[in-house]
Amino acid sequence: MILGINSGVDNATYHADKTAYSSSALKTILKSKQDFYKRYILREPEDVKNVGALNMGTALHTRILEPHLFETEIAVFPGAMRRGREWELFSKENKKTIITLSELDKVNNMYDSYANNPTAVNLTEGCDYEHTLVADYEGIRLKVRCDGIHIEKGYILDVKSTSYASGADIFRDVITKLSYDLSGYMYCKVASIVYDKKFDFYFIVCSKSDGQCRVYKMSNETMAEGKKAFTYSIDTLRKCLLTNNWDEDSLELEDNETIEEV
Repeated sequence: MILGINSGVDNATYHADKTAYSSSALKTILKSKQDFYKRYILREPEDVKNVGALNMGTALHTRILEPHLFETEIAVFPGAMRRGREWELFSKENKKTIITLSELDKVNNMYDSYANNPTAVNLTEGCDYEHTLVADYEGIRLKVRCDGIHIEKGYILDVKSTSYASGADIFRDVITKLSYDLSGYMYCKVASIVYDKKFDFYFIVCSKSDGQCRVYKMSNETMAEGKKAFTYSIDTLRKCLLTNNWDEDSLELEDNETIEEV
């Protein structure tokens, strides 16, 4: 049963919806059922680490996908550090994503690397950006918010800013470490339910460390690994919700994912 295509939903509304589970929720239960229980059942606040990196990622997304919103949604703090009276006053007056001047330089450098990669630029053209989809999968309500989706051509984009180098071997390790394979499979699965067609998945990777932008397409092998992790997470979630048993266990996944640079 298709529950909705909500292309006009803003980011705050998307995250405020507690009736559907995101890929972050499934990745959490994949690693720890107790962590999932605390965050998504008890609604305990998440301990957010490395705010600067998260805000730079948001700023880069906005610069690439919605540049017309950059000035209204991103504020640049002129001070050197996020502390002190100057910071307190600035953050109180600017209820938006805040980055520092040095972080703005890094965002601009990553944007330039994207703009100089014709494959990345061509993929973003014609996409619907920040596109929310909600669907029912075997009794579990799921939600995804695509950085970019080209419905006619059948692909989804995920823009990643990273402190790692952008090479294939390193990014392959990042995929495994951060369960990006699960996310990619889930996004394609939800989109296929909603639009009744197959979707491919691309990463646009912008690196702060090597100044490069590379494009990777999830291979069939990586999709298969993502499906395995997704299926395990869904089955675990269903059982936990039915039994209210959140005792820990673990699943070892084979590390044999591959990706293809485009």
